[in-house]
Amino acid sequence: MGAANDAAWERYLTVREIVLDGRSYSVAADDLKRLTGREPRLLAKFDQPEEVPRCLREAGYGLLPVRHGEYRLCRDDLFCELPACGSAAPVVGELPFPLETAARGQGEAQYVDLAHNTGLLSCFAGVAPLYLTIRGRERTGSFSFRFGGETVWVEAVQIEVDAGYEGERDLLLIEAKMGQPRHVNVRQLYYPWRHFKSIVPRKTVRPVVLTYDIATTRYELHEFTFTTTDDPTTWYPLRSAAYRLFGPEQQRLDELLEPDRQHPRDLVPQADDLNKIVQVLEAVEAGTEDSEAVAARLAFDPRQARYYREAADYLGLLEPGSWQATAAGRQLVRAGPRQRRALLARAVVNSWVVVSALRRGGPVTAELLAAVIADVPGPGGGRRYNPTTARRRVKTLLAWLRWLADEVGCFRLEGDRYLPC
Repeated sequence: MGAANDAAWERYLTVREIVLDGRSYSVAADDLKRLTGREPRLLAKFDQPEEVPRCLREAGYGLLPVRHGEYRLCRDDLFCELPACGSAAPVVGELPFPLETAARGQGEAQYVDLAHNTGLLSCFAGVAPLYLTIRGRERTGSFSFRFGGETVWVEAVQIEVDAGYEGERDLLLIEAKMGQPRHVNVRQLYYPWRHFKSIVPRKTVRPVVLTYDIATTRYELHEFTFTTTDDPTTWYPLRSAAYRLFGPEQQRLDELLEPDRQHPRDLVPQADDLNKIVQVLEAVEAGTEDSEAVAARLAFDPRQARYYREAADYLGLLEPGSWQATAAGRQLVRAGPRQRRALLARAVVNSWVVVSALRRGGPVTAELLAAVIADVPGPGGGRRYNPTTARRRVKTLLAWLRWLADEVGCFRLEGDRYLPC
């Protein structure tokens, strides 16, 4: 969403003659849409610091919803950093039988449910039993807080809780994220915390950020609190821990290679994050059919959405040049956690650049990948990728090879070389 949001906010500030000099401003959603032509929810969605439009970010400003259809543009820091987690412990709790339909389908809820069903949430929080009592959207009551040097009043703002679990003395509010984000917008923790503190004043309300990495089956959980009730900038991390559904595999490369697979040679990906490839596939399976729609659904820039579409196409998970899933793509979306990792590994190993590099013999290196990519023909008969673009493509492939070495075991990293195993 970056470039489009940057331009929209620049236009809004210019037309409204707003000077970002420390003062705060009221922003009406209808006015924002009328002047920019973009949906306010897209212009106001900042999950990570780099998603804040450049003109606001450079001036140190953030945007807070205060009423239905109204925001407050203030100068202060909206983000809290997620602490680093060390090695991951195995998921706790023994299920009486395998949950064959768990953690499959679309969205974060499936992974939150599995974390609860396996006992991971209870172990992290030190609370048992826990019961699911909250999920989805609702509107807050009225409350106020200090932000940007002024008092901000909030009334009937829409919040969304990915899941709320209630124990005898505790209420866990889960904010779930896919992949490995390093920040969370403090509003996503603070508004629900304030709202539910007034609903259950006799219980401890505990905001928890849960992240799940599809490629490694790794959970990270971070519990936060606020040391001053009426100041969201007083966020404080209480505890963090990491867990894994499944440990790394040890598979041989020849067990994954499929000699009869077709290898089209006209596309090389630029999309490091395997989680986002799966999210794109989930969006497609939910009926999303173009770059703009995928970008809006996943809070991507449309250009980023196209990069991840190309990556899914390269891996044989989308039909060439389209937003339609292949049979392999549909199988991956419908698979459980361990099967998803295995299907992703098979797709990467059998992708044409990796297969071409292996056929040349010896270890796989950045130089070898660059040489393979240099042979891709362009429309006019020259090279399709210039050296700068090719280096970015090599970076993606090296990230995937590192994942294969760490998680699947079909490569071994020695120095800067990947040796087939």
